[in-house]
Amino acid sequence: MKEPVVVDSTCLIGLEQIGRLDLLPNLFEPICAPPEVQRESGFSYEWLRIENPANPDFISALKVMVDDGEAEAIALAVERNWKIVLDDRKTRDLASAWGSRS
Repeated sequence: MKEPVVVDSTCLIGLEQIGRLDLLPNLFEPICAPPEVQRESGFSYEWLRIENPANPDFISALKVMVDDGEAEAIALAVERNWKIVLDDRKTRDLASAWGSRS
């Protein structure tokens, strides 16, 4: 059984650049991203679900510390208690502090 995950745009862009986007659907299901991540990456895949985080106040607070896509991705992962795939150490630490598993 595959584990659900939230992804950030940097993860999508990096895997696409090395031709390994197949790793995500092979390892995780479902794979979700917030709208800002889709906007930043420009990607739309059959296996990528775009979902809105529910707490705009939490997103606004996170945006003080990280970029918009990262803030929405962290909020979505925290709301669902899902793992999140992030490349930046500072952002991973912030996500972990809020209870997301990165």
